[in-house]
Amino acid sequence: LGVGMSTFMSNTAPANVLVPMVIAIGLSNPDTEAGITLAVQLTVLTALACSFAMAFPVSPPPNAIAFATGRIPASALLSSGGIVSMICIVVLLLGYQFVLPWAIDLSPVLSATP
Repeated sequence: LGVGMSTFMSNTAPANVLVPMVIAIGLSNPDTEAGITLAVQLTVLTALACSFAMAFPVSPPPNAIAFATGRIPASALLSSGGIVSMICIVVLLLGYQFVLPWAIDLSPVLSATP
């Protein structure tokens, strides 16, 4: 959903809409520790997904700047950006279980929860 929304609008707008929702989904878990872990994982995945959409000139600001020069056609952005978006979706779906626990240490947060 984050990649799809970010493809057609600026990357920050879908992140501003989706991140509070995924935090609430994660924290709805009755187990506090598992809920915090899930909320952090969903937030990171959503933020990354929103930043990976690169298929249209409106998606990230660098695409808009490059497109404004008139030297890069929209079709080039669509073909290369679409491929990058699809690869990033696959990487996020397959790699999050291995990378997030290694990259994000939640032990200080979990030890501080009541």
